[in-house]
Amino acid sequence: MLKPTFHRLPPDRQRELMRVCLAEFADHGYEAASTNRIVREMGVSKGLLFKYAGSKEALYLHLVEEVFEELGRVQGSPEIYHSPDLFQRLTELIDAALAYAAEHPLRFRFSLRASIETSDAVAAETEAIRVRIGAANLGPLFDGIDWDLYRMPRAEVEQVFAWLVKGTRVEAIAELQRAFSIQRYEELIRSQLALVDRLLHGGVYRPAEDRS
Repeated sequence: MLKPTFHRLPPDRQRELMRVCLAEFADHGYEAASTNRIVREMGVSKGLLFKYAGSKEALYLHLVEEVFEELGRVQGSPEIYHSPDLFQRLTELIDAALAYAAEHPLRFRFSLRASIETSDAVAAETEAIRVRIGAANLGPLFDGIDWDLYRMPRAEVEQVFAWLVKGTRVEAIAELQRAFSIQRYEELIRSQLALVDRLLHGGVYRPAEDRS
């Protein structure tokens, strides 16, 4: 949580401080981020920075909460979903996230970096925030789904969907740890969605008559 002294700053100054902090954490991650660089760019003392936020950890987690909440509202908006097919909605969900990335590249870059944060100081709480906000915005994703499209019971379809989402996220995180890039993230996600589409519509096994 930020302190009341931060909220007494002029709005432009609040936005500039948040921009500088977002860039620092997005570029370096939590551990390597430097409050010295932040105060140097802002032209304030470190003591004053910590009058706005009690600690580096508090500042970081405030940004995590704020950005994940914003992304949650985007991805939880009923307006982004049009298909009655749950798996097609995964594409619509990704499209909404990438549209947000185009409009707010710094905030999205921070969200990606936060998703691969491994620091013991903040990783567990960051993941807890992500899961809580994600769960709170899932409702529209499942509204209006045509469950008659599937051969499996709804609970099993939802489980398969959850596996696909988790697998996509885990692979994306592994790739981002090797080479951090929004562009690479989009390439990876798009290729994974194409694979999911081929799997669901074409299957894995060749018919017996085609094996000879």
